[in-house]
Amino acid sequence: MTRDEAVELIERMPYIPTFQVTNPRIRRELYDKAIEAGDLIHKIKIIKTVHLRSGEGRLFDGETTYSERCKAQLHHELASPLGIAEKDVEQYIVSYLRDNI
Repeated sequence: MTRDEAVELIERMPYIPTFQVTNPRIRRELYDKAIEAGDLIHKIKIIKTVHLRSGEGRLFDGETTYSERCKAQLHHELASPLGIAEKDVEQYIVSYLRDNI
């Protein structure tokens, strides 16, 4: 991934939808398939879905683990092209979106 591709992905984040599945068993299956596919867009969907559902207090056991795993993978993928440490990726995303979107 290039720096431009990383920035483009960050710019798309606000527009990436969440998974709209209320059944926890089906949601878990979707998460498993999404992670297996290795697509960063699907990982962002998981992160956003878990964040939204956690605010509603409607998570299944272990659901936050999916989000944490996806965040770690996303941060790993974005750190190098952005030229920053993995631990700084989340703050970079927040700052970039606040200042540019």
